[in-house]
Amino acid sequence: MSSSGILSGTPVLEGQYRFKVKITDSSPIPQINYQDLWLYVNANLFEEHFSGSLGQWTIVDDGTETGPSKWNITSGQLVQSSNIWDGISDANQIAKLGTYAYAGDTLWHNYEYILKLRSSDDDGFGVMFRFIDNDNYYRFSMDKQRAYRRLVKK
Repeated sequence: MSSSGILSGTPVLEGQYRFKVKITDSSPIPQINYQDLWLYVNANLFEEHFSGSLGQWTIVDDGTETGPSKWNITSGQLVQSSNIWDGISDANQIAKLGTYAYAGDTLWHNYEYILKLRSSDDDGFGVMFRFIDNDNYYRFSMDKQRAYRRLVKK
């Protein structure tokens, strides 16, 4: 815990932890109070190392052209190898539907999202987060061919 009261770090051991907080004011005759608190730690909410199956992931094809999508597991990574899209090539049209894989829990809050993305194609690709359903999510995408990067809230 920092001097400003921020509790941070990376949990490594699950469990319930009781700790005591000492609160002191800055008056000439300081008032001191103690409070017992509990911290509940879930060390690893979600981590995926693909080993032959999709595990917790679900594949959705929203695009209408050249589907269905093709996904493979290669060297522990989930790889999308098809070119499914919505048929709209105008960069000004925001929809840009295609295919996506999702996992997680809609009850998660305040989480850190770390991933590596790469493409061997010049078409659009990206990442979705805070996914609730097909009509509620954020998507960051980029497209070299159509020269855009955008964050979309749907």
